[in-house]
Amino acid sequence: MLWHLIKKEYRSNLLSLKFIISFALLAVLIIVSVSLHTRLYKEEVSDYQSRIMAHKMSLNFIPNYEMLGFSGMTLDKKPPPLSILAHGLDQGANKISRVGLMTFPRLNVGSGGNPLFYTARTLDYLFIIKIVASLLAILFAYNVVSGEKEGRTLSLTLSNSLPRSTFLLGKYIGGFSSLLTPLVFAFASGLLIINLHPYISFTGGEWMRIGMIFIFTLFYLVFFFALGVLVSVLTSRSVITLFVLLFLWVLFVFAFPYFASLAGRRLSPVSDIAEVEMAVDTANYQANERVERRIAEYFIREGKQPDIDWVYAAVQQGQREANVQVRQIEEEYDRSLSNQVALISKLSLISPAASFSLSATRLAKTDFGFQRGFILQAQRFQDEFIKFLAQIPDKQARVDPAKLPLFSYEGKSLRESLAVTIPHLVVLLLSSGVIIFLSFVLFLRYDVR
Repeated sequence: MLWHLIKKEYRSNLLSLKFIISFALLAVLIIVSVSLHTRLYKEEVSDYQSRIMAHKMSLNFIPNYEMLGFSGMTLDKKPPPLSILAHGLDQGANKISRVGLMTFPRLNVGSGGNPLFYTARTLDYLFIIKIVASLLAILFAYNVVSGEKEGRTLSLTLSNSLPRSTFLLGKYIGGFSSLLTPLVFAFASGLLIINLHPYISFTGGEWMRIGMIFIFTLFYLVFFFALGVLVSVLTSRSVITLFVLLFLWVLFVFAFPYFASLAGRRLSPVSDIAEVEMAVDTANYQANERVERRIAEYFIREGKQPDIDWVYAAVQQGQREANVQVRQIEEEYDRSLSNQVALISKLSLISPAASFSLSATRLAKTDFGFQRGFILQAQRFQDEFIKFLAQIPDKQARVDPAKLPLFSYEGKSLRESLAVTIPHLVVLLLSSGVIIFLSFVLFLRYDVR
């Protein structure tokens, strides 16, 4: 009997206008989006390779290691391949960072540190699922019970010995399967486009990340489909069901993430970037004043100008003192910004849309954590770079690019990414489970007349 109900619901949806619209909409949007972002990713990789070549060539114009210390090295961040699916924060964040005696890597997130709204700036797979597919899930679920009651078929169906739980389970499985059909086709078509691209090749780990993103997609859509069934059980008219669901959809997709971000900013404020830059400039200015004062004191004491080695040592000492202050300022800003983002992420657990966005961008390596990891790695590399310069016996020797330390950054492993995203998945599963349970309990008492 259950299998018969599933087939009936699936076939009914398969021949409906909403299925045709869903199939066409998801197929067109995902295929176009993947095609567009595949081309954009290729351009980003070309730009990345050009930057690396340009920065290597620029080293040939630096006369010696002394000047290299002051001019610094430029570090380039490789574009994450899965930005094709979830562009995330990567579009507005640091692509390069400079390290040296007078520079310090700084975190730049491009969107004010808000991890919840940067995903809505581009038509990628994440946006399509978050906005379009969740609406389609509501469209498939809003009339599964109230629509049957309006058509006077619900009482007729349940007048036989058919258990209500079996009827609702058939509606759940058949309805969600009919939503899943166009989604799987569109997703598979998008992956085929990526796989056939001559310049793009994903690793095994990246394919596993794609699989996890799709699993999160399924559970995200289950939430909205279950919500649609629950509201359909609570109402008698499908029009009322649809209006209530649209209101709840706006709350979960837009309102709750906004209020989570607003609360996070209020509860964990971050200094304005202009204030940070002013504090850094002040630290550097005070360091220069100390160097000038030491040179003047040397002239008064010795009656002559100091030689170049003495001046260089004085400048290095002043810059080291400034770097200590600058690092404290930058680390405090980085720490406060990270705390704010972490708080917003925790508050966003109330919104399945925000949880899905954060989880997908973490798996795609386009989230705040990936960007912060790049800057932290650049800061560690700066320490290594300064130690390397200190070990050079002849600071006036010509720079040999082959001897310079190499920078690399890959981000968190899949296991580390999952450790951060699993709490969001658990909350999504629990909330969906509660909604499904409530829908069954309420349907057992539902007035079918």
